Amino acid sequence: MNPNLLPPNRDMDIYYPNNGIDELIEYILAHGTRLRVKRGTVLVHERQSSAALHLIRRGSVKCVCTDYKNHQRVVSLMFAGELVGNFISARLNEPAPFGVVTLEDCVIYRIDIQEHKDFFECDCNGKRFVRAFTEHIAYHHLKSYLATISLSPWQRLEVLQERIPDILQRISRRDVAAFIGVSPESMSRHLNAKPETDDNKDI
Repeated sequence: MNPNLLPPNRDMDIYYPNNGIDELIEYILAHGTRLRVKRGTVLVHERQSSAALHLIRRGSVKCVCTDYKNHQRVVSLMFAGELVGNFISARLNEPAPFGVVTLEDCVIYRIDIQEHKDFFECDCNGKRFVRAFTEHIAYHHLKSYLATISLSPWQRLEVLQERIPDILQRISRRDVAAFIGVSPESMSRHLNAKPETDDNKDI
């Protein structure tokens, strides 16, 4: 075995069968704490462990991390109906790889997974079973990360606007620019540029 590789955590490999996201959302709505939070509130601190899982009911949040230049990067934007948290890092006793900050005044439901282990985990014949929602959350972040590689900034902006048509009226252009990977000035120039039409193509 390669001495540089850590042994796999077998507890992370076994999942409850047939446990959908809808069931999880219903549980959070019934047992979570409903909170009204102001824009700019830190829900999860980067590099700190957090066992909290958040369901966004109204508003939006950004997932952020600090790069090698000590600049904050927006790695994902999340909106009403979506789940956000750093559960895997908490189970592994590792610091959160990204922070979570509200972009608008929000209504969220928060639940501490450690306080609800009877729902999130169970032991059966010495084996631990956990719910598969972690894969759902991880897949969302994976898609966002892959988009930074496979799409141009303006394609990312187009996808974001298709998803949330009023996004530029809801959150700052600076945050949108950080998410698509351009400067606020570049995005303003792009948005203010007059689209080419058939009447002015040859002028």
